[in-house]
Amino acid sequence: MIAILLINYNSDNLTINCIDSIFKYEVKNEFIIAVLDNSEISNNLLYTYIKKSSNSDKILYFFSNKNLGFAGGIEYLYEKLKHKNLDYFYILNNDCTVNINTIDNIINQSSENTDTVYSSKILLPNNNTWFEGGVYNDFLGITRHVPYGIFSASEKKFLSGCAILLPSLIIKKIGLFDKKFFLYGEDLDYSIRLIRDGYKLDICLSSIVTHSVGGSSKSKSFSAYNNYVTNTVGAFIHRANFFKSVLILFIYFLKSFYLMFFEMRNIKNNLGHLIGLYNGYVSFFNYKEIINFVFFGFIVTAFQIIINILCVDFLNFDEIISYRVTYIPVVYLSYFLHSNFTFNSNSNLDIKLPLFLLQSICSYFIGEVIYSIFLNFINYKISLLGSILLTAFFSFYFNKIIVFRKVNNQ
Repeated sequence: MIAILLINYNSDNLTINCIDSIFKYEVKNEFIIAVLDNSEISNNLLYTYIKKSSNSDKILYFFSNKNLGFAGGIEYLYEKLKHKNLDYFYILNNDCTVNINTIDNIINQSSENTDTVYSSKILLPNNNTWFEGGVYNDFLGITRHVPYGIFSASEKKFLSGCAILLPSLIIKKIGLFDKKFFLYGEDLDYSIRLIRDGYKLDICLSSIVTHSVGGSSKSKSFSAYNNYVTNTVGAFIHRANFFKSVLILFIYFLKSFYLMFFEMRNIKNNLGHLIGLYNGYVSFFNYKEIINFVFFGFIVTAFQIIINILCVDFLNFDEIISYRVTYIPVVYLSYFLHSNFTFNSNSNLDIKLPLFLLQSICSYFIGEVIYSIFLNFINYKISLLGSILLTAFFSFYFNKIIVFRKVNNQ
């Protein structure tokens, strides 16, 4: 027995069309349809349609009261149905419609190859192929849809979550989509997990669905770009090393720049691309402390440069003397940013004062050493700037390794 899982989000008509297409053709395998209405406010259109349907005995309707996302919605339905002794779960986008033998063909192929997970072949409404396999480059963080021949020959491949058949036995072994991937990217992440656990990926070319791309997510909207970039980046970087993560960040920045200035893409959508990139790193990056380290380091550096300029221009200090004067406020700012914003600690004065004095002394000597080294190779202004930058980074890192431990030990 198979359960066909549909997630509806403010797109009742698409879901109704999808359900109609399933009942349009005879399905030899016994099945039920489980629909989760992921909308914040229930729309009577879908509910009324199901209740009045002549096939209502085969349709289960659930309402979540909030948007759980695609991965969260699939898990919700699975938890509701797992007691029914089902053999397969066919996850189908609600903006898809099935063709003759779509469901039977993919089940038959899966039953013959129990170590393989299958997606259906996906067409656009104009009958052009949208998906018959995907490949990825985890070094560059890039995915693309490719012809089936390229897909089958590739080691780094992925299936589409638009129409994917998951055997119950595999779900019990490795679980479902990761709920961290709210919308998009969950299928890429799941495919990587399947391959890692020894399963094969393939496309059932005789199982065909038609997909109105982005019908339920307002394709090419700010939200769509945001979610797509957040979760695609996340699927790569949460298991990548530091070097790969930084490279992917750089590549996506270049892509955003290209979209903005060469394709003249809508500014709002490009902003969604950039915010999605930021969200992806905040949500999935394994080196979050380095992001904080760099971010606050630049704030502290900017602060020190401003003080330096004020001392030279308005107090007529010598530049090197001014640079040395700025150590104390910079060290304190670094400590303040770290202790109040990074770890949200409530450390008291007896922690702050000795750390502050110790850090001031260390920062001074480190700055002097850096400045002296730089001065042997470049002019003194660049030496000062480099010394300021590295000293600020040291100040922040000092707080990370000492303040954090001190507060946690209280």
